[in-house]
Amino acid sequence: MSYVIRWSTIAGVILFACTPSIQAATSVSPSLTGSWSGSATGTEYKDQDNGTGGTTPVSHKASGNAVASVTQTGNDLIFTLTITSTNSSTPTTFTVPLTGKVGDFAFWATGVEPASDTDPAQQVFASGHFDKKPSKITGNMIFYKDHHVTDVAYTLKKTSSTPMVRDARYAFVLPEAAPRDNNTPFNIAGSSTGKSFDFSTSAKAVSVKSTISGMIDPVAKTATVTNTVGSNAETFNETEIDGGKAFVFTGMSGSDSLLLFGVGTGTGGGGIGWIYNDGGMTEFKWSVKKQ
Repeated sequence: MSYVIRWSTIAGVILFACTPSIQAATSVSPSLTGSWSGSATGTEYKDQDNGTGGTTPVSHKASGNAVASVTQTGNDLIFTLTITSTNSSTPTTFTVPLTGKVGDFAFWATGVEPASDTDPAQQVFASGHFDKKPSKITGNMIFYKDHHVTDVAYTLKKTSSTPMVRDARYAFVLPEAAPRDNNTPFNIAGSSTGKSFDFSTSAKAVSVKSTISGMIDPVAKTATVTNTVGSNAETFNETEIDGGKAFVFTGMSGSDSLLLFGVGTGTGGGGIGWIYNDGGMTEFKWSVKKQ
């Protein structure tokens, strides 16, 4: 029961590319403090009891209305998001409190669903991008817990402003999921592309590319991956959470955290990921193949 791909590979690669060559600031990244509202859509992946003592991977679309309260103090962010589902005749509402860092027209935040919510104890990661007004936030959220993973794209507009035309969100395309049919360690290789944001500036985001190599242990749900940009290489050790045919890998290297979300394709896989710390964030898409 493993994914043919592990996300850890991409994160470290980008790390090397994001620190050099940040351009000089061209404008001041505005404060996000205020009230926001919008919508959220995504895909929910689960391991569902099949009635025979095993589990069956299932997935379905999820959507809802979103309301957010944001408080920004310098580079510190408090991001409280309330989502009301629109998938059924009986709407379900849950609120997630998140904290993180912001700057360079982008942010990241993390949190845990409270015990009072519909699926308590889910870990949550959010990233976002915004304009110079600011009047619009676009981004992604990943909810993850054993046997349950959800990828959500959201859009929020400031309640007292006119939305801008430009959409800063990346259009990530995920591969079709395939069964996790590998029970022995295997090697992977691939690449990633993305953008790096330096929260100490308001400069244009820097494009980054990397190569990926590593070894996955699907039984232990761990991975060791080396990411390389030019002559620079860094290795991340990661742990996995499965949810149906999707998975999340998390790990650290020094002060840098990474989160990778993806689905497998049988011979490889791909998805989206983030490297983040107090000073910035790299957001990227990746693909790898089993060797």
